[in-house]
Amino acid sequence: MNKNVRIGDKVYSIASDDNYLDAVGVDFEPHMVQLFRTLIGSNDVVADIGANIGMTAILFASLARKVFAFEPSPSTYKILIGNLFQAGANNVEAFSLGFGSIAESLTITFAINNRSGGFVSNKIRIETGHVTENIRIDTVDHYFGNAEIIPNFLKIDVEGFELDVIKGGMGFLQKHRPTVVMEMNHFCLDVLQRITIPDFLDFMRSAFPYLFAIDTDNSTIIDLHDADRSYYVMHEHVVRQRFPNIVGGFDQSLKAKLNALSAATSMNIENSFVGRVRSVFDKATGLISQSNSDHKTTVTIPNGSLKAELIPSSVQIGQVLEIPVTLTNESNEPWDGSGIHPVFLSYHWQNIDGSFHAYEGLRTQLSSQVVPPGESVQDIVKIVAPSEKGDFKLILTVVQEGICWFEDMGFKCVNASVAVV
Repeated sequence: MNKNVRIGDKVYSIASDDNYLDAVGVDFEPHMVQLFRTLIGSNDVVADIGANIGMTAILFASLARKVFAFEPSPSTYKILIGNLFQAGANNVEAFSLGFGSIAESLTITFAINNRSGGFVSNKIRIETGHVTENIRIDTVDHYFGNAEIIPNFLKIDVEGFELDVIKGGMGFLQKHRPTVVMEMNHFCLDVLQRITIPDFLDFMRSAFPYLFAIDTDNSTIIDLHDADRSYYVMHEHVVRQRFPNIVGGFDQSLKAKLNALSAATSMNIENSFVGRVRSVFDKATGLISQSNSDHKTTVTIPNGSLKAELIPSSVQIGQVLEIPVTLTNESNEPWDGSGIHPVFLSYHWQNIDGSFHAYEGLRTQLSSQVVPPGESVQDIVKIVAPSEKGDFKLILTVVQEGICWFEDMGFKCVNASVAVV
């Protein structure tokens, strides 16, 4: 299939033979585009490790002087070079090659309907509904050891194999001191590569004197060399699916660039509806102070329930729903929809295997502003359906921003099976 996708400032016709493009919006990963624009200069050289079908490489071609795109899957590589040619990305060289800790021959496995999740299958291999291909692996140290053009920026998105890539490039990192943006995905690390998040971050701290976690919308940047903040990142990443990327580097100017990105993003967010309802870090992060009045509004035991009668059994991709609900406060404390830690109606979309497709649902303000103890209120929660077809579980719940999701504290939320068609 082909789809017109805006990548940066230009619309490109992108081809693929799977359902990946169904999940790609009109604008390709705008927050990642913003992050890359912050870190890549017009004279930079980029190594795109895990290029997939080429959308990041096409973006890099518009930002940098030179791009090396590496995709180990032979069949995905063919799609990659076709998309690069169609986009006119003449400053990109593509190679059917992967990187790891040693040079070897391995296999890559990906779902038949989605190449973007291709993972090096040296520890686990899934047969049903998946394709496995033989691939070549080199090390960054060897490949760029005698290269005439040396990248000063690396993007690594290899579904949990990031640590191996860095291990095979330690000499290169120490010598050339590039900036590195990596995916952090606890499912891929844990299930596919048998690596825990603490071990992963411990190793990355040893490799990079400057290491930062980047929140999903770029609004929050956390220094991972700070033990307390690193713990917060691990908790939020595993439980809330936040902080999907980390940035490592060797120059203290990296922190200033990321802080500027965070400030600009936060300003835009605060001027939007999303900003008025987004999460605020708790006191332990050190990013904000918490006043006594804020502390008094913290919900401690959110006993209560949410009920909904009119949840459709099927919805369209991306459909916006408005579902009437009854919210009952059975606790001894009010639920306040204002202040630094407001209470909102929200939701999660869960896959049939129990993993979360979308954890951070839109927030809906309480129409009554406050739900007093012992009372029930009628409200309408706004929901956006997933952007891909499938069977999902919709979980209607309540969140106090920066404090907790009510269902984690005993609150009775709503669970419903919904087909997205």
